[in-house]
Amino acid sequence: DESNFLGYGYRTSLRVEFNGERYQNYTVSLTDPYFNDSFWSVGTDLYYTDSRLNQFIQKNAGGAIRAGHPLLMDYFKNNNFYAFIRYKLDDTMVSFDPRMDVSDVMDPATVNGITSSVTVSAEFDKRNDRMMPTDGVYASASYEQAGLGGDIRFNKAIVNARYYKNIFWDVVFRNNISYGVVNGMGDDPIPFTELFRLGGPNNLRGYTFRSVGTRQFSQKYYNELLAGGQITPQVALQEAQTVVGGSQQAYYMTELEFPL
Repeated sequence: DESNFLGYGYRTSLRVEFNGERYQNYTVSLTDPYFNDSFWSVGTDLYYTDSRLNQFIQKNAGGAIRAGHPLLMDYFKNNNFYAFIRYKLDDTMVSFDPRMDVSDVMDPATVNGITSSVTVSAEFDKRNDRMMPTDGVYASASYEQAGLGGDIRFNKAIVNARYYKNIFWDVVFRNNISYGVVNGMGDDPIPFTELFRLGGPNNLRGYTFRSVGTRQFSQKYYNELLAGGQITPQVALQEAQTVVGGSQQAYYMTELEFPL
């Protein structure tokens, strides 16, 4: 990261994440935090990701432009309350491993193609540290509308609130509550990659990443399992129950965090 690129006060970021063949992410960002000497922040992002999940391979390439401005500046002297708007143009390609083809319940046609969307959001942040908070509150709300051109159409809203309190010594009481809903537009189905699936350290510890959600029976995968001749029909029936995800999610997580 660079906070004074070319001496103009621009913030630049280059992120490279590589986990073998399972996950790759390359992102370049440029932000002017005080556009034209104002309180507006303006920026752009370019990215490419390659995710190889249990059931499918997903590749995304695209870019975004974004702007933000503090709200109620006379009341929140430290600019704790911000509004943002972001336009994203994304090209997605999903494919399935022939050995785990569940495309009859996860239709690639609902995902593959160009997504052109606008997201408006608001954030309130009074945490004492953004990375490792021990006190304060954070709240956010966002609404994304996809279908401003492109191939994919949906709308998605998410609200989230978090509370942190150092109760004694270095023990921190952490709370996280969230609700989200996604809908298709017209007769267009919801892209299955936009459906909600829980699991993993960010929302449901103790469960495999994105392993909790609405399940559907995949006849294609069931037939492939039986054709392999390695498992019984009863086991194949269970394995073919595929976690597709749901159009709504709600969760509350509370933790006590302490250093070791």
